[in-house]
Amino acid sequence: MRIAFWGTSSFVGSVRNAEILERLIAEGVRPTVVITTPPREPSDRAPSTASISPVRAAAEKLNILVLEPALLKNFAAELARRDIELSIVAAYGKILPADVLSVPKFGSLNIHPSLLPRWRGPTPIQATIRAGDPETGVTIILMDEKMDHGPIVAYEKWEMGNRNITAPELASELARRGARLLRDTLPDWIAGRIQPKMQVEELATYSKMLHKEDGRIDWQKPAAEIERMVRAYVPWPGAYTFWHTGKKSVRLHLEAADVLAEREDRTPPGRVLAEDGLLRIGSGKGSILVRRLKAEGSPAMDAKAFLNGHPKIIGAALD
Repeated sequence: MRIAFWGTSSFVGSVRNAEILERLIAEGVRPTVVITTPPREPSDRAPSTASISPVRAAAEKLNILVLEPALLKNFAAELARRDIELSIVAAYGKILPADVLSVPKFGSLNIHPSLLPRWRGPTPIQATIRAGDPETGVTIILMDEKMDHGPIVAYEKWEMGNRNITAPELASELARRGARLLRDTLPDWIAGRIQPKMQVEELATYSKMLHKEDGRIDWQKPAAEIERMVRAYVPWPGAYTFWHTGKKSVRLHLEAADVLAEREDRTPPGRVLAEDGLLRIGSGKGSILVRRLKAEGSPAMDAKAFLNGHPKIIGAALD
C-alpha cells in the first residue's frame, strides 16, 4: 500500500512525530513518502528549531522520500500523481484541506495523543499532565477539515494512576502505543470492517498553544498544581520563577519537585526554606520540595548543590 506520513517538527515534549514514524516502520507500516513543513525561523514556542526537522532526519535515515510543501494549495494533485492510498497524520501542524483529504481511497487517519474529544488542539500531552488526569491514551480518527474533530476509528486507554510522569516520557509512551494501535487497526480498516463513531461534542476540551510566559509559576496556586506544571512544561517552556537578589532578578527553572501538602503548612507563598538539604517553597496550599533546578545561563543541578552555592536564597520570596 502506498502511504503518506504527515508530521512536522515540534519542541520536545509535544507529539513525537519522528518517534511515531520509526515505531510505525518497526511495526511493519512503512510509508512511501514523508510530508513535513519547511524549516522555519526560531520563535518563542520553538526556540531551537533545527534546520532539518526530526521527522525529515528520521525519514532520510530510513531512505524514505521527503516532501516539504510550503503551501498545500494544489498539493492534492501531487498525492494523486504518487497514487497515495492512505495518509497517516501525526501533528502536521496545519489543517489539511478537503481536496488533500479526499485523495487517498482509504482516507486520512490522525494519531492523536489523548482520548478524544478530551484535549483537542496542539498540546494535549501537557494539558493532560497539568490537569492531573488519571488516564489518557491514543485515538485514531478519520480526519475532516476541523481540528481533531473527525469520527473515531479506534482508541486505547492508558491508566496513569499517580505516576509522576513528565511530558517527554508521556510523549514516548503514547508514540509507542499509537504506532501499535494503528498497526492492529489497519487490517480491519482497509477491509471495511470498522464503522467510525462521531465524537461527542459536549465532552470536547481544548489544549492551547504554549508561549514562554505560560511557564511562570504563580505561587498562590496549590502545591500539587505547581508540581504538575513542572512535569508538564519540561523542557519547554519550563516552569520558572524569579529570585530577586540585590539588584539582580535571576530566572530559576524548576526541573523536578515533590509535593509537601500532607501536613499543616503556613509557609508564605513563594517563600524559600531549607529542608533536608533541599529547597522547600511555600504555595497557596502546601509546599513543594525542589529536587533539581537551574539558574538561567547556568547548568541544571540538584537542589543541594544549588543551595551550597547560593545560601542566600534561604528566606527569599520568589515571584
